[in-house]
Amino acid sequence: MSKNHLEKIKCPQCEHEDDMTVWESVNTDDNPEMKELVRNQQAFIYHCPECGKDSVVFYPMFYHEPKKGFLINFVPEYSNAAISFMKDLSHDPYDEKLPLESNCQKRVVFNINQLHEKLLILDEGLDDRAVELTKLFIIAEIMNKDREHKIEEIYLNKEKDGSLKFAVLFNNNEWGRTEFIRSNYDLIVDKFKVELLSSDEVRINTQWAMDIMNKKIK
Repeated sequence: MSKNHLEKIKCPQCEHEDDMTVWESVNTDDNPEMKELVRNQQAFIYHCPECGKDSVVFYPMFYHEPKKGFLINFVPEYSNAAISFMKDLSHDPYDEKLPLESNCQKRVVFNINQLHEKLLILDEGLDDRAVELTKLFIIAEIMNKDREHKIEEIYLNKEKDGSLKFAVLFNNNEWGRTEFIRSNYDLIVDKFKVELLSSDEVRINTQWAMDIMNKKIK
């Protein structure tokens, strides 16, 4: 179920206080309009009626698409408690009488880039676990070409022309781009199909992929 409340927000520009709608839980069956508002981050924008400035306010949110069997817990800072909670969760976060779908995939993300990526992967009909495994090969390829710069972050991203690419953040704070090759992704899905079927983790990231890869090559 969807759940929201009004919260007082102080504008960082003029310090005027006013109400902002904070969504504790978004269920797209209840509020389909929220699908786009979460994706374009408008759900996290506070518009000050006094000075007219917009401010970004990230807050914890459950995002649930029942028809696709996908539930994300967005927590703006790392939390072991959030991971444990999601692992044990078998019902709607705010209604124990509503069980989750039998095939529901549960995820925990800790920043807006991770949330954006999970939603993109969901929209594209991809498997985020296979995407993370694909990243390992991308990272290895980049490191072989450029040993001077360390990769800090890597995300799947959709370009303006509709193509999918990996956005790569280096330790010099510069972003780069590299191709997402669907045939390579499909090959990984095939080679790791046992691991993908058996995985029930909620924190799917590069570290998870490295753990899976290490078990595979032992």
